[in-house]
Amino acid sequence: MKIFWSKNFHKQYKQLNLKNQDLVGKALELFLKDPFDAKLRNHSLKGLYKGCNSIDAAFDLRIIFQQEKNYFVVVLLQVGTHGQLY
Repeated sequence: MKIFWSKNFHKQYKQLNLKNQDLVGKALELFLKDPFDAKLRNHSLKGLYKGCNSIDAAFDLRIIFQQEKNYFVVVLLQVGTHGQLY
């Protein structure tokens, strides 16, 4: 699997505090091992983000991504709290 960071994701990631950056990193490591691990709560989105999926990095910290070719290529689109993203 290849993971690419969009410019927007990178910008949002850099604005997170170090604790949340670490949580995002751990969630992405787990995602690489098993994209459907129950801890990630991987689910498809509707509305504005139709065609994208979301995983949990922490209680209120989400990562929105778009998959291509059955998870061989993943583009990270956004990261932030539920309130910031939705």
